[in-house]
Amino acid sequence: MPGNPSKRRHAARKRKLLEQQMGGQKRMRQSIQVDIPQEAFITALKMES
Repeated sequence: MPGNPSKRRHAARKRKLLEQQMGGQKRMRQSIQVDIPQEAFITALKMES
């Protein structure tokens, strides 16, 4: 039985918390809204055409 069991539990908990945190950051990035002035948006559309 290598290692201290309490340290293994601590490492597993830390890994779990990091995974949850990364998931939260991913969800946050997906829901970010940016305000773009209408004139800038129309100008960008005209540049594409």
